Amino acid sequence: MDEDEAFIVRKMFELYLDGPPGGLPLGITRLAAWLNDHGYKQRGGNFYISNVQRILRNLAYVGVALYNKRNARTGEMRPEDQWIAIPVPPIVSQEDFEAVQARLVEHRPANRPARVTTTNNLLIGLLKCGCDGDGCGGGMTTSTGKSGRYKYYACSNRARAGLSVCRGRRVPMAKLDAIALTAIEAQVLKPERLQALLSGWLDYSADASSSRREALRQLRSRQTALEAGVDRLLDLVAEGVLTATDERFSRKYAEQTNQLAGIKTDIVLLERKLQRSERRITPERLQRFSDLMREGLRCHNPALAQHYVRSMVDRIEVGDTTIKIVGANRALEHAICRFDGDPKRMVPNIEREWRTGRDSNP
Repeated sequence: MDEDEAFIVRKMFELYLDGPPGGLPLGITRLAAWLNDHGYKQRGGNFYISNVQRILRNLAYVGVALYNKRNARTGEMRPEDQWIAIPVPPIVSQEDFEAVQARLVEHRPANRPARVTTTNNLLIGLLKCGCDGDGCGGGMTTSTGKSGRYKYYACSNRARAGLSVCRGRRVPMAKLDAIALTAIEAQVLKPERLQALLSGWLDYSADASSSRREALRQLRSRQTALEAGVDRLLDLVAEGVLTATDERFSRKYAEQTNQLAGIKTDIVLLERKLQRSERRITPERLQRFSDLMREGLRCHNPALAQHYVRSMVDRIEVGDTTIKIVGANRALEHAICRFDGDPKRMVPNIEREWRTGRDSNP
């Protein structure tokens, strides 16, 4: 493992998930710009959207390098069953890698049609026609009846291609919205249910915290060594051994101060992550989280309610007699480990009227 490159990889994952100290998580474009602005290089070259995405998706950083993916003579991709997995030392945790993959998918424009990002219909983009094989599995979109007086969720395949593709189903929008919200509140947001769903994360977080404390100890030791090195350089100038204009001094001083600045940034990021992972999940905390999520789901702002549903639900399968709501525990883990009891911090980035401070888009 090249520790200098591993250091940059870890920083990229942290900045993408948490952002720089005092800032918000960085998107792909802003992450590339941040790395270039702060003097980081990718084997001597600049960072671009393409190589940032490639690094964030690379399985090697969680311990699995894939060999034999391409034909050496033609350059063509081989079938996946011919790929060879080779264990390698991991650079980032499985938890962080999976969280990054989830965020990459969530922010991929191709994964969400324009109508999904512009409409405030609560369940649009989540609904699938059929449950346990009684439908076509296609998406459900909105339709109207009686000149727009009534709104429905309906199978999009039936609307586009007719009965030969799917016999279709159409459910009143208000009815399906109410069923989904009631089920989420009853099956997910009860404090005792949250405790059960998060039990696996609570076990994992203890191990993760231990490794992060060790990483923090190493970073602080490195910080102390770098600060001592900078002081020695300054002493040499004060003693007349070197001058401030000496090329050797300038090069070494710049190198050590840049490393020191990076270490200090890493310490802040790791302290923040450690504080978040060690935040105790008490019954009072779960109750407060549950209450705020319920308020978000039932609020009068459709865009905000839609965000809260998406933060927990991956898809909703609508069948003849059954509706199945599917979501990942990791989404809840991601939400609750960032939750600090302040409802203002739960405001999502899709709220058009919300911003953290005055900026270039007042």
